[in-house]
Amino acid sequence: MENGKDYLYFPTIKMMSSIAPLTQIDGVLIGTPNFVFLIPWQSSTNYLFVATFKTHRFFVNSNVAEGCANLISEAQSVQELENSFIHLLEDDPKYVHKLDSKEWFRLNKWFKTYNFRFGKGKLSWSAFIVKGHDAGKAIRAFYSGRIK
Repeated sequence: MENGKDYLYFPTIKMMSSIAPLTQIDGVLIGTPNFVFLIPWQSSTNYLFVATFKTHRFFVNSNVAEGCANLISEAQSVQELENSFIHLLEDDPKYVHKLDSKEWFRLNKWFKTYNFRFGKGKLSWSAFIVKGHDAGKAIRAFYSGRIK
């Protein structure tokens, strides 16, 4: 499998959602044609920094980005990759986003950062931010059929 063709992998993103709009989460993104997986490793608000996923068994001897890269390398197909991350994230709707259930997708550019937002209705949304023109091009190419 190939990054950018079969899946997207960004080891460093910022994510937000309508569930907790004042919480900014640092994490990892794995995108497939059917899903976006947002794997947190640290969340921050005005008061606290919280390590989120440090203790999961897949990340015992590595950080979250390395653990995700290991799961990607072990997968033989996109479906196997999707099943691995659905299981890892316990199909939690904060982190596992089935794209067929989303009504809208937007990719906005702000200087050298790209904000990819998707949601259902006006009040239910998730977003992630990546840096770099190459990252923006990769997202636009991979999700070209969905982004308007």
